[in-house]
Amino acid sequence: MKGWFTENTTLKLIAFLLALILHLFVRGDRESVLALYLQVDINVPAERVLLTEPVEQIKVTVRGKRSALNILEREGFRPLSIDLSDVDTNYYEFSPDMLLLPPRVTVTSIQPPGFPVELDRQGLKALDVVPRTVRQPAEGYRVSSWKLDPPKVEVAGPMSVLEELSAVVTEPIDLTGRTRTFETRARVRSISSRRVSISPSQVNVQVIIEPTEIQQTFNGIPVKVHNADPLSTKVEPTSVSVTLKGPPKTLATLDVGQLFAVLEGGDKLPPATYRRRITEVTPLPEDVRVTAVSPTMVSLILLPPDPPESPDPNDPEPHPDDAP
Repeated sequence: MKGWFTENTTLKLIAFLLALILHLFVRGDRESVLALYLQVDINVPAERVLLTEPVEQIKVTVRGKRSALNILEREGFRPLSIDLSDVDTNYYEFSPDMLLLPPRVTVTSIQPPGFPVELDRQGLKALDVVPRTVRQPAEGYRVSSWKLDPPKVEVAGPMSVLEELSAVVTEPIDLTGRTRTFETRARVRSISSRRVSISPSQVNVQVIIEPTEIQQTFNGIPVKVHNADPLSTKVEPTSVSVTLKGPPKTLATLDVGQLFAVLEGGDKLPPATYRRRITEVTPLPEDVRVTAVSPTMVSLILLPPDPPESPDPNDPEPHPDDAP
């Protein structure tokens, strides 16, 4: 018995150490749990668009020997590629079979377990751009119009979204204190859907600022006949009411006493009564225009010429001797 301990001591020591190492390895390589995040790449078929929110990554929880999990943790998972071309369901479920796992490693959970699938046709639509303005120009001024370059943009996205759109708007353009026409570059406001793109994303906007206009009616504006003998011409009525439109300051300082309405006469017309339209109101400032005349038609009365005077019978006839 004593020889058993003393013979082949070196070999027995090596065997003992190997057994101890194996024991420690087996005892230390217990089962464990590991959670890893896996990137998800979703491939949508051509001319189609995914309406539902795409999943960008999933959390995969696995169970297995610590040694195998260490390798998996070190190397990680490859990105998971999902092709929706052949999907005929409205819900895609992740499966453990999609993952490359070391031996004796199992999947305990995948979060989220899947995602809803709703596909739509990809479309393209040209839409008008409408400038969106905020605040007001200086007092006495207004926005009369605007010009855009380009006036339309192309919007790409799901047909179900495009069918509900009639126009797009720009980001707000501030008008505070403006008194003159100006140009600016404005971004086209994005649409709520992430799956819609706009091209171009910016447009040039020319905002045309003009003085504010008001309308005012002036009564008793005299009518004057043009191209007619005033001695053989009459007008009924002799005055009209004129409605003018222009800046408030210009109308307030207008010398109404200098205004008259023009009526075209007719030297070659036979004596009669004619209905004629007022053709002009003058003189007017450049920023004032006529919007209405009442009455719109007046009577132009051309009188016959006066007959030659007949001799007075009481006047003595001239005697030949009276000739000079």
